[in-house]
Amino acid sequence: MILNNLMTTSENRLLVSAGQFFLQVTQNQQPLELTEPLKVEIPIHSKLSNTVAARLFEGSFSTMLPFTAEKVFDWKLLQTKPLKIRKIADKKYLHFTIKRFNWYSCQYFYTKKPSRNMVSARCLSDVECFDDQAAFIVFRDIHSVAPMYFNGNKFTTFNIPSNLAASVIIIGLKDQELFFGQCPIERISSQSVSVQMEAVSESKLLATLHSL
Repeated sequence: MILNNLMTTSENRLLVSAGQFFLQVTQNQQPLELTEPLKVEIPIHSKLSNTVAARLFEGSFSTMLPFTAEKVFDWKLLQTKPLKIRKIADKKYLHFTIKRFNWYSCQYFYTKKPSRNMVSARCLSDVECFDDQAAFIVFRDIHSVAPMYFNGNKFTTFNIPSNLAASVIIIGLKDQELFFGQCPIERISSQSVSVQMEAVSESKLLATLHSL
């Protein structure tokens, strides 16, 4: 999710995801379109506790842009009914059809706690100005990642559920050199954290992200 910069939110509401995928077909370097619906089955993720609540979402753009005027990727609910569950060789799969090639995800809205917290993160680094930066909140016990938006001299996000364990991570780029910082949060609340950035190799950054 982080490497693709595709978070688990829909109009700033947190989602729990069973996984994300992108389908595209080309011929002679030209994209093709579906002429009839395509059947899809994906295995149910181990952290998806409420499988019967899973709905189908399609890649779209957010209509709520609190800190930026640029288009931001967002998940659009396609199917209000729960997805069908099929069991094949002792494994369970979510079953559905799609009508066009795009990004898709099977997920549901996280509703256990009120989503009213604002979390901010300041970057601590010897680098005065990065060429590019991105920040996220990665949750520990649910399969979810929320984006943080750059606002002035800090990253901010809102509507984050209370009391969940998570980590704020920031990735930076300066003169083709990668930087990374991480700050754990044991219980989410409205708060501001500081994230110390350090230079990191590409291989170590990938290993760290895969271990989250």
